[in-house]
Amino acid sequence: MVGKGQGLSWYLDNRCLRHMTRERSMFLDLKPHEGGAIAFGDIGKGKLSGIGKINIPYLVSIDSILYVEGQKYNLLSISQF
Repeated sequence: MVGKGQGLSWYLDNRCLRHMTRERSMFLDLKPHEGGAIAFGDIGKGKLSGIGKINIPYLVSIDSILYVEGQKYNLLSISQF
């Protein structure tokens, strides 16, 4: 676990390819992105609805975070860093 932004935990993940969250309220800016899906490790899927920038208080601001409806956890991709 990395930190808690607005009371939400972030996890480092070496298997996901992109940073992603389900929490729309965390975005400093969010651009709509229609027509995509993200496959999860448990064979589930989430709807890709946007991409933008977030701020994790006292840590960093991060660009290119995917907003994914149906995502269970806030993930930071180790490979994307």
